[in-house]
Amino acid sequence: DLYLLEASAYHDGAACLGSSRRTPTSAGTLGGGGYAPDWVPLVVADTNYFPAAIVAVYGVNSSPGTKHFRVESFRTVALTVGAGAIYDEVVQYASDWWTFVAVNGQDYTVRMTQTSGDSDLFVYENTSSEFVSKNTGTGDADIFFTAAETGEHFIRVYGWSGGTSGYEIRVTSP
Repeated sequence: DLYLLEASAYHDGAACLGSSRRTPTSAGTLGGGGYAPDWVPLVVADTNYFPAAIVAVYGVNSSPGTKHFRVESFRTVALTVGAGAIYDEVVQYASDWWTFVAVNGQDYTVRMTQTSGDSDLFVYENTSSEFVSKNTGTGDADIFFTAAETGEHFIRVYGWSGGTSGYEIRVTSP
């Protein structure tokens, strides 16, 4: 398991900011000996709020057992399936994280409408560090998928280029 340590909270007698519900699946690489992240949602100690943060965990080629991490986002924002679009902005090389509850076997569309910049769109199931689907093209992005499990799913909007990228995000289901 992954734990973030901090003096104000405790887990098994040790200071703990939060812990993961699951662990990263592999060290991962991105060509040429680089890094590839596993996305680990964290729960703040002694609360039921989930996730409190999304942590990017990176494996290192030269020492695959070593895991480096950084906080990717300090919060997620819940979306309601079928509700109107929500406007937000993401800066270049940063991520916004959203959540929604999906039902096993039901079809969903995650739609991101670009108002400026170039952002990428990813959808993750709660129990997987692999994305369900992605759209890394320029302009508007749609992801269509059938939920393989019931529960919280995560949407990542990554600001690829163009400074600050404005977008609208929504989740629908027929």
